[in-house]
Amino acid sequence: MSADGKIALPTKKQIRISSEEDIKRMYQLRNESDAVLVGIGTILTDNPKLTVKETYVHHPRQPLRVILDSKCRTRQMLWC
Repeated sequence: MSADGKIALPTKKQIRISSEEDIKRMYQLRNESDAVLVGIGTILTDNPKLTVKETYVHHPRQPLRVILDSKCRTRQMLWC
């Protein structure tokens, strides 16, 4: 994390701060979960896929995406 509390460059380009081992563990945990819970801020800022990649898990099982959004701001978003 930088001095201003950010984990991205001033251009908003993300910086990878996790090792390959950490990434693999995250995908394995996600694969073992029924759902992934995220807040609306994460969705509006990054719109993450929250999926499991076959690169890290053979025959991945995709969890449900659960979004905490008390003002229904995701209602008009398109998910790819």
